[in-house]
Amino acid sequence: MRIIRFSLIIALVLAATGCARSPEGKPEERRLLVTMQVRGVINPNYYYYVVIDNDDEPTTGPEAVVAGPGFVGEHATHFVHFGPLSGATYRLARFEANHIAYEWLGSPVYSVNPLDPGNPPNTLTFAIDLTSILTPTQTSVADIQTLEVNFITNDRPPPTDPNTTEPRQYDALGDGSSNTFVSFSAAPGPPITDTSEGLGSDGLEPEDDTADPDLDIVDWSVQIQQL
Repeated sequence: MRIIRFSLIIALVLAATGCARSPEGKPEERRLLVTMQVRGVINPNYYYYVVIDNDDEPTTGPEAVVAGPGFVGEHATHFVHFGPLSGATYRLARFEANHIAYEWLGSPVYSVNPLDPGNPPNTLTFAIDLTSILTPTQTSVADIQTLEVNFITNDRPPPTDPNTTEPRQYDALGDGSSNTFVSFSAAPGPPITDTSEGLGSDGLEPEDDTADPDLDIVDWSVQIQQL
């Protein structure tokens, strides 16, 4: 039942944003469409991140930090946050070199706020233009070959003290004992979900691996769209 509901959400999002017309077209007119669903509801007091790594190294990617400063390791270039850091809305940011400091870049080009009446209260949905996540070594979207993405939830703000041992509740892709990410081509294509072929019989993210339902990620989707 969970997969059926999530597939319906994806279909509605595709209708709202416009389906990918063709793999052909200008690379600058490509978007990354993302959805993430939790077992409970999106809590405006919690910290939700979709972390992106645009370094064309598909074997490395963003992994959640479970002890120590920040919320993600070194293999990350950008993130979209929903929660207290962004005033309970979506904001895109670019990491600085230490992966603790960051610079806000603006808002996604499309989003669905789970706190608004009538919207799914357990789902984050947004789209960003790939031009917004270019790195200093890239001159155009055509230079982006692969992307790596992780979904990270936290019950506390990211600590900045390098000596911190502050405990936190969290979830991310993986089964709680492992920490992983999804790597995919930056070419337009169909949605990639937790049940997509090649991600294992059980997917990357099991349900109930985090006690707090508002942090427990149960489904996700990423897609490169050609406008």
